[in-house]
Amino acid sequence: KIMAGSPQGGFNVNQAAASGIQQAGMGAAQGMNYRPMAINAPTQAALQQYTNPYENQVVNQSLEDIERSRLMQQNVGGAQAGAANAFGGSRHGIAEAETNRAFADQSARTASGLRMSGYQNAQDMERQAQMQNQQAGLSGAQQRLSAGQQLGSLSNLGFGMGQQIQ
Repeated sequence: KIMAGSPQGGFNVNQAAASGIQQAGMGAAQGMNYRPMAINAPTQAALQQYTNPYENQVVNQSLEDIERSRLMQQNVGGAQAGAANAFGGSRHGIAEAETNRAFADQSARTASGLRMSGYQNAQDMERQAQMQNQQAGLSGAQQRLSAGQQLGSLSNLGFGMGQQIQ
């Protein structure tokens, strides 16, 4: 069917406007259907990808450093007790027990602190990734709405041109 004022088989501004309005509506509908993803508590599997693979080596090295310090302190205590002819006495035994207790306390604080820091860092990174994904989805929805609006405006312009031609 040939419209008045349009060459046979040529461009039909009314059909283009109608098509553009339809496409604008679909684009706007896609943008309006955006539902942000929920930001959930991280799962162990999600945290695993952000966990430092060298955490155990760091913890073990720190504990070895503390053990080295404990042994050096016991050597100093033993040398002092030997110099005072008190090696193996009750004071020497109490001093070694206190050194060992301090070692155990410091080891526990160090290991738990390092592991807690690593866990919190992994949680922060996972939460940040979820928020970035959510922001990317929102940005995409805004772009679709904007594109639908632009296409609708162009289609409206085309519709006006079609009316003028007729």
